[in-house]
Amino acid sequence: MSLDPIKDDAKPDALKHRFELIGWAIFVLSAICFIVSSVGNPWAMAGSLLFLFACILFLIPYFARRR
Repeated sequence: MSLDPIKDDAKPDALKHRFELIGWAIFVLSAICFIVSSVGNPWAMAGSLLFLFACILFLIPYFARRR
């Protein structure tokens, strides 16, 4: 353990960021599964596509922040 609080705080933030990305990846995968299962039902397909679009929008800040 170092005396520098900035270095100690970086590890929990990195772990939190990784878990958030894993959670969003699971949301995207579930949206894709909903899209596949809704073939033939236009209302379900529209909802599934909106869900996928919303997941992608929420992921944009994560990738923009890393640059």
